[in-house]
Amino acid sequence: MSERQNAKRRGDDYERARARDLNMAGFTDARRGQVFNGEPDIVGVPGWHFEVKNHKKTQITAWWDQAEKDAAKRKDGVPVVVFHLPGRNKPMALITWKTFLKLISEEER
Repeated sequence: MSERQNAKRRGDDYERARARDLNMAGFTDARRGQVFNGEPDIVGVPGWHFEVKNHKKTQITAWWDQAEKDAAKRKDGVPVVVFHLPGRNKPMALITWKTFLKLISEEER
């Protein structure tokens, strides 16, 4: 298998794992999107547009630009980038500060 095929498989596996995380958190409709049909990496969580990255090199700016552009184009929700830092296996989510403030203010109510 070529390095490109390996990278694609790792990315697909990472997307499936994050969809399973969402399933376990109660979002039972979450699944990998059909990217070739223009869907986000994960669908089934209304109001959120997921861009999921499993790369050896962290490119947060490019990832965020893609998530923002695609979310605006599809009008399907708040962009969120899910990734991990190289050498670490802890998924992280990147959202805007405004979105974060909204989430924590709703949590306080």
